[in-house]
Amino acid sequence: MILRSLTNHVKDQNWFAVWIDFAIVVVGVFIGIQVANWNDERASKRDYLHALDRAEVEISENIAFIDTEAEAIAQSLSIARTGFDLLLSCSEAADAVQKINDAVVEIRGTRGVQTRTAAIIELRTNPALLSQQSDRVRERFADLRFYQELALDTSKRFEPTISDRQAESRTLAIQPAEKFRTQWLGIKYEVPRYALALDSGVQEACTDKDLLKWFYIWEYWQTNVLLLNEKLRNEYQKTLKVLQERER
Repeated sequence: MILRSLTNHVKDQNWFAVWIDFAIVVVGVFIGIQVANWNDERASKRDYLHALDRAEVEISENIAFIDTEAEAIAQSLSIARTGFDLLLSCSEAADAVQKINDAVVEIRGTRGVQTRTAAIIELRTNPALLSQQSDRVRERFADLRFYQELALDTSKRFEPTISDRQAESRTLAIQPAEKFRTQWLGIKYEVPRYALALDSGVQEACTDKDLLKWFYIWEYWQTNVLLLNEKLRNEYQKTLKVLQERER
């Protein structure tokens, strides 16, 4: 309609009307672009807020997981250290063998550093999300991601290979399989497991350097996992505080 009106005004050489029609077209295009930009900005803001919500949920879940892991590792360390101390002292206590065997069962596996990272990685790598972050928020996410990667790298490089240590011990023997019940990542398992136990008295076992080394490496690593997780927990708490400030 505007084009027909503009054509007629040109034919009639009504230049004032031509300029009015032209201005209407320009203003219309300008308003259209502004509305589109406004809608894009609203959509980007909405996407950013959703990304922050996902990060807040992820961090809260990680803190809860770290707290649960801290309790489990502390319990494992208590059992393992009790057996290790009895072994180191070549104890002749009546319950020494049982407590050492309990410790051997406990140190058959290790707990590593495992937390969710998808939401933080998205905030750190998506240009549209990065552009909406203040310097303070961007720096907080960068610090958190640094410590996530540091903990994971440390875990990959230093977590001991437990099975190798077990195979080297001359005073352990494989016992007949028994039903083993456990729960991992919310799933309950019941499987047969061949237990390891002392195949000698404590006096001989306490001279088994491979067995002592296995205990030492396991205890050393699990203690470090507690420290790594505590550092991550502190970083998660700092980030969670920053995220929650936007809701005040």
